[in-house]
Amino acid sequence: MVQSVKIDTPPRIMRRMYATSVTDAAYTAPALTATKPSGDGVQSTGGSFSRLMFFGEGADGNAGQARILTWNKVQTVGDAVGSTLAGAETLWVPSLLTVIDFTLSATAGLAGSDLVDDSDLVADTFVLNSGDSDIVNIGEGDDVPGSIVVNPRGADFIEVQLTKGTATNVNVLCTFI
Repeated sequence: MVQSVKIDTPPRIMRRMYATSVTDAAYTAPALTATKPSGDGVQSTGGSFSRLMFFGEGADGNAGQARILTWNKVQTVGDAVGSTLAGAETLWVPSLLTVIDFTLSATAGLAGSDLVDDSDLVADTFVLNSGDSDIVNIGEGDDVPGSIVVNPRGADFIEVQLTKGTATNVNVLCTFI
């Protein structure tokens, strides 16, 4: 006798990483900080892989770029010979993970959507520009919505910085898998 088992998997929640789509033409340089990373473009990883889906306003074939950083918490508890410091110091250290070029497709979002509305076009093509080549590219072009999967390499946070390139503006959805 064959038994069947139903497995329910909870839906993946995709979060819009920027409240307002990005119109910047250049990146902001990351710097070490004593403050935990937060705000637009920053997401706690929970140690999981990140799936990123890019979109923006413009025309089919317009391109944008994403610089993906990881943030690690570093604490000092003693000097090189092991003596205790007068207090632990905490730093958040950014590291470049990868830079990805993405191309918008002719496929539009959904009218009235708070995530990707019908004035937005989703990206369908991704090209590694620099950094970690261990990126899973889930995009084939041909106006089929695509995404990339990045490994945060144990980082506490990822930050996705965007530049609009030839698009009017760009944004990104993120979920963890």
